[in-house]
Amino acid sequence: MSTITGTQSVVAGGIYSINITIASQTLTLPTTPPTGTKISFYPVSSSVSTYTIARGGTNTIMGLSENLTVDLKVPFDLIYNGTTWILA
Repeated sequence: MSTITGTQSVVAGGIYSINITIASQTLTLPTTPPTGTKISFYPVSSSVSTYTIARGGTNTIMGLSENLTVDLKVPFDLIYNGTTWILA
């Protein structure tokens, strides 16, 4: 598990503990993930700030061509279904 404390790219199959305490940080998804790719995010405390997950290339998130603003204090996964990233 890798710890994220600021802006960076995430990799297909990555498992990340989120310890972002400064708002406006961006995590960028892979541009060409294989179908079925899962990326897991685990906030490490309730003080994690809001952050952005940016689309990699032209892929969509939940069918939308926009970035995802995250304000979750619970673990979640993003799974790529070959067309879009799905929040799971």
